[in-house]
Amino acid sequence: MRFLENVIADIDVALTRDPAARNRIEVMLAYPGVHALWAYRVSHFLWNHRLKLIARVLSNWSRSATGIEIHP
Repeated sequence: MRFLENVIADIDVALTRDPAARNRIEVMLAYPGVHALWAYRVSHFLWNHRLKLIARVLSNWSRSATGIEIHP
């Protein structure tokens, strides 16, 4: 449940801090920084649970998709 709470908080922060953000759907679908953050959280969880290869693959995919690299 905490992941979902973080997702909602991330969306709210983007809406609050970016005057160009119009609604939650737009943030969820069109903000690569938010996507990179979500991928980081999942890959960090995997890394901490000793699924390091999967975490690295997800991190690399996220970097390719968003242009943002956050090591797990």
